[in-house]
Amino acid sequence: MRFQRSLGAASLSGVLLAAFSISALAQASKHALTPDDWDHWRSISSPVISNDGRWVAYSLVPQVGDGELVVRATSGSTEYHVLRGFIGRPQMVAGSRDTTNAATPAVITADGKFALALTYAPMSEYDRARREKRRPADQPKASLAIVSLANGQVTSIPKVRSFRAARESGSWVAYLLEPSDSVNANRAARDSSNRARGLQGNAATPGGSPRPVSDSAGGRGRRPEFGSTLVLRNLATGVERRINDVTTYAFDDSAKWLGYTVSSRDNAKDGAYVVAPANGNDIALLSGRGAYKQFAFDRAGSQAAFVSDRDEVNKDHPRFTLYYANLKSPSAQVAVTSAAVGEELGVSDNGRVSFTRRGNAILFGVAPAPLDSIPADSLYDKAVFDLWSWKDPRLQPQQKLEANRDRVRSFETIYNIATKKFVRLANDSMPTVSVSDDGRVALAASAERYAIERMWGDEGDDVYLIDATTGSRKLIHEKISGSAQLSPDAKYVLLFDNGHWFSYAVATGKTVDLTAPVKNVSFAQETWDTPSTPAPWGVAGFTKGDKSVILYDRYDLWEIDPSGVQPARNVTNSVGRQEHIVFRLAEGGR
Repeated sequence: MRFQRSLGAASLSGVLLAAFSISALAQASKHALTPDDWDHWRSISSPVISNDGRWVAYSLVPQVGDGELVVRATSGSTEYHVLRGFIGRPQMVAGSRDTTNAATPAVITADGKFALALTYAPMSEYDRARREKRRPADQPKASLAIVSLANGQVTSIPKVRSFRAARESGSWVAYLLEPSDSVNANRAARDSSNRARGLQGNAATPGGSPRPVSDSAGGRGRRPEFGSTLVLRNLATGVERRINDVTTYAFDDSAKWLGYTVSSRDNAKDGAYVVAPANGNDIALLSGRGAYKQFAFDRAGSQAAFVSDRDEVNKDHPRFTLYYANLKSPSAQVAVTSAAVGEELGVSDNGRVSFTRRGNAILFGVAPAPLDSIPADSLYDKAVFDLWSWKDPRLQPQQKLEANRDRVRSFETIYNIATKKFVRLANDSMPTVSVSDDGRVALAASAERYAIERMWGDEGDDVYLIDATTGSRKLIHEKISGSAQLSPDAKYVLLFDNGHWFSYAVATGKTVDLTAPVKNVSFAQETWDTPSTPAPWGVAGFTKGDKSVILYDRYDLWEIDPSGVQPARNVTNSVGRQEHIVFRLAEGGR
């Protein structure tokens, strides 16, 4: 039996039996709680389990302060602890809904030999940097911790911006270093020069938000952001290879290829490249002056895609193109140009590029063309005002907080590799979509019609099914109170509404209440403590072929036939509820 998630797959060996003993809590020494106690109260964050089920990694995160990584064997008493530094960071942005005191997950390599995680300086270092008003380049930087699970030895690599490990290979890790001091100095000098010229975020739109500016009054194109050093490390031997001026990078699942993009002061080196880690041979998919972004492989490691403005780099306002490469004969070809998308929209450099799970289509973003640049002597920013209407679906303070996000928003579009046709799936009314593994069907859950009602808590989503080959849309359910997701094989849409799970059969249009027959069990959170509709406990995933779906109640897992024919089965035999043990599917190390 195999679980399939809407965005991937996990085997039953990935089921982590996380036991939370109520009696253990009662045994703790009792004293009056204070706000200081709350700040130091640690919780388990971002658990992962190795592919072989032998290791579990998680972070202990306080509400405010320094945390640690714990890597623990699932049998025996072996346990390793690594200080992660200041990961318990309070939410300090007014109006933001995102929490910041959750640690980024560690990674356990596919072979179960290493655990990898970013670590940070202690909270005291960040406090000192703030008091000293250090510039961003001089703030504390993250490090990469590589933990050998054979003996617990930790290798720490300083000044690491990000890292990647392949999903199905434990041989390699790639990590991107922070820019060198010379690059930081050049950026600081450039920013200082811009501020002196009045070009650093001082131009405002009627909403009070910064507006894009050109490099100079008569300058061409956007200002380049140069890359930094990418390091490819063999985890077994520790041997490393360095690649200069890298901006983005990715492994294919098997680590047969490492793909990366370069932005260099030597324009001739700009480009999108792949390298075979096993032999170190670099291949240029496309090169030449320009910006190259959003590199992606398919799961098989046989195809790659990215976006670049190379062909329009000499224009006043260069637009991006989606490129595709078959790695059997590595050379990137034009897939979709901005001109093909239209005058008002173009290929976005901010939209995430990815392949469908089966590799037959590419997902990318399209976005409105950037606003014209503002000459250095413009008087546009001399009068700054806020313009708001009572019909706006978002209050003005929220509009300000979300202005940067709105500015880089893109709409998901699909490109069919065989037919060489593209279809725009998302739009202003349906800004977010999910796509089936084969790229035939997409699902959109849109709250746009209820945006104003949402201000006083009357929320809801309209659910649409989209033919991804034509773009045609069908409304299948109005104003559900919960979530909607597409099954991996696109046979069903799973809906949560008013405490019940429903399935919608894509082929027949039949809707079935899946959880009504399950008596005396709540699939909504009975511990919900706010005056709003309770959320569901969640979904573990679908089994192979969409034959069944695994749902959570407060403690246990239930296997349910999405067609509604077979009776529900309690997978964990009610042990969770009887023993107060919470059973959940834990993601693998990748």
